[in-house]
Amino acid sequence: MAQDGNYDENDGSKGVVYISSVECLSEEGKDFLSGASIETSFNNPCKWLDGTKVYKIGQSKISGEKRADFDNRLKYKGRLHLECIHNWKSEDCGRAEKAVFEELHEFRRGHFFKDDKIVGYEFFEFTDDDLQAAKKIIKKEAAVTLKERLAEIERLAEIERLAEIERLAEIERLAEIERLAEIERLAEIERLAEIERLAEIERLAEIERLAEIERLAEIERLAEIERLAAAKVASDKETKKLWWIIAIMAAFFFAIFMYDALYPPVTPVVPAQTYQPVTPVAPAQTYQPITPAVPAQTYQPVTPVAPAPTYQPVTPAVPAQTYQPVTPVMSPQELAAKQEAQKILIDATPSDAEAQYRLGMQYYDGISVEQNCEEAARLLLLSAKQGNVDAQSNIGVLYYTGQGLKVDNKQALFWTRNAVEQGHIGAQNNLGVFFYEGKALPKNDSKAFYWFNEAAALGNTQSKAFLSSFEPTDGSRIVIKIDGVAPALPNDTCIKSNSKN
Repeated sequence: MAQDGNYDENDGSKGVVYISSVECLSEEGKDFLSGASIETSFNNPCKWLDGTKVYKIGQSKISGEKRADFDNRLKYKGRLHLECIHNWKSEDCGRAEKAVFEELHEFRRGHFFKDDKIVGYEFFEFTDDDLQAAKKIIKKEAAVTLKERLAEIERLAEIERLAEIERLAEIERLAEIERLAEIERLAEIERLAEIERLAEIERLAEIERLAEIERLAEIERLAEIERLAAAKVASDKETKKLWWIIAIMAAFFFAIFMYDALYPPVTPVVPAQTYQPVTPVAPAQTYQPITPAVPAQTYQPVTPVAPAPTYQPVTPAVPAQTYQPVTPVMSPQELAAKQEAQKILIDATPSDAEAQYRLGMQYYDGISVEQNCEEAARLLLLSAKQGNVDAQSNIGVLYYTGQGLKVDNKQALFWTRNAVEQGHIGAQNNLGVFFYEGKALPKNDSKAFYWFNEAAALGNTQSKAFLSSFEPTDGSRIVIKIDGVAPALPNDTCIKSNSKN
């Protein structure tokens, strides 16, 4: 062993491996061995346990005798006495010593101390039989050549390297399993989140659908109330007109009646009665056929009772029935005034995107106002620019089909994609149409079907119908829906009215 306790400094060096007996020369030496021992106590200076003696095994570039003499003089200084029993030459004395220590580790009892720290083991406790076995081991290890030693070291290093590679591979395999499990866990979490998101989208879509149904029902109810109110106003006007006619006719007949009552026909009754007493009997008999009784009877039919029945057919019931079918719900002047009022309302609130969208759809559908696609497109574009997603989807349709404005596929794609990015289901269907027809975008059936599937999964009935048949819905092209209504694109009235664009 090296003097300074460095067990590696003689690795690969030629030298000897020796074994020396150890004898205690003083109480100080006894204390040294006692302090260096582990779990032992000894009854004599040279023994730790009954039947055993203490030996020191080491290696050196010089002989074992010279090393024992060196240790006796300089290291143990009279406390211990070492006597070399035998030494064996070795091409690698440092590694041979380590191999011996490894094989004889169960017999090691002492410590080598440096700076109060244990840095190695050098004392062994052998019986006589153990000593002979130890000599054989030392001889065997000392005989190993440097090349063999290095090959063995390399073999052991390779074994250790392969074990380390296998350990690292196992660690990596377990890490990969854990990573895949984590990926699967995250994928499951994402799948459940997606299911929940789609359920929420479907729930919101259902709420929106019911709200839209309620809104349309409310619009229809208000329109019906407005129509009935307009009809009532018109009916009141006709009723007043008829009452005036009846009043005029009644006044006329009353005047006739009063005239007949105040100025009855003057019959010749009085003159006839005046001359009756003075006529002679004979002339009277001669003129009997023309007695005044006959003229009196001729005037009886012209009493005021007769004219009244002649005017019964002109009662108010007949004119009322005659004018009801042709009474307009709203006169052109009233309609124009209402449209102007609604324009003023929108112009007065340019930031109300929802009001612009609703009025634009009224103009598009012709609900409560005269259908006007130019005005519908203007209002929808104002609403779309303020972020209304329904208006963005519908103005994309109008640009694509040329309803109310010129066909502009670039603008159609711009507004449709804006709506798609905000999750608008109808816009997803329309984007599929763009890919399918190849106008606003290069024709790409796979992308078209992707967007049809996306829209159908969220409840879009048009996409579902298309996917179920794999044929265009009108036999020649896909029909784009606007706000739940599919316009008949080739014959739409809005397109006709704007053909100049």
